[in-house]
Amino acid sequence: MKIPKIIHQTWKTQQIPYDIYKKEWADSWKKYHSDWEHRLWTDEDNRAFIKRYYPWFLRIYDRYKKNICRVDAVRYFILYHYGGVYVDLDFECLKNIEPLLDNHGLVFGRMGEDSAFSHSIPNAFMASAKRNPFWLVVMRELILRRNENYVESATGSMMLHKVIKSCDKNVWLKRIFNNKIKIYESSIFFPFDWRKSSIYGNTLDQGAIKDVAKNYPAAYAVTYWTHNWED
Repeated sequence: MKIPKIIHQTWKTQQIPYDIYKKEWADSWKKYHSDWEHRLWTDEDNRAFIKRYYPWFLRIYDRYKKNICRVDAVRYFILYHYGGVYVDLDFECLKNIEPLLDNHGLVFGRMGEDSAFSHSIPNAFMASAKRNPFWLVVMRELILRRNENYVESATGSMMLHKVIKSCDKNVWLKRIFNNKIKIYESSIFFPFDWRKSSIYGNTLDQGAIKDVAKNYPAAYAVTYWTHNWED
């Protein structure tokens, strides 16, 4: 199950607000992956995609009270349908990530060292082969949590963490996914922990930001946690 060379990102429109998301962040993915397809999905694109290919989910999709829930949910469907890499707009790429994807059909990154922390596997970076059945488990969980009000639990990192844990504990799921979900340590994708470091909270070390590659030599990419979806 090879991960295809597609990078998916999403924003409300095609006009990315570069006062929030620096242009060099978006350009960095093209710099290090020039032979990859790059696609920016708008809110209009996202709904049209769900309506066309997954109409059974459209009622839930439309009923989410917050748009971030729709943005969360659609990325799972996109990765199932097309495969590739989904990455948030506040991620900067530091080097080509292809060596990290080889021989894996599903890739995540961990934030922090505590694997039990319910937010420890963010949905800000995810890579998947096309039609990976893991996303069917996620879709089922989205249906079960459709009435939850807390974003992270309904569609975000807490939901994702729960599904990944279930794939290790559930006998049937473990048989399918055992050793097939690759989770990289925090130094690879999430050297900044939003509990300690966030542009949103103005606590990021500005010196570290100026030379991320030097200060975090193991990192292939880094997110600056703008938390713009909370606005």
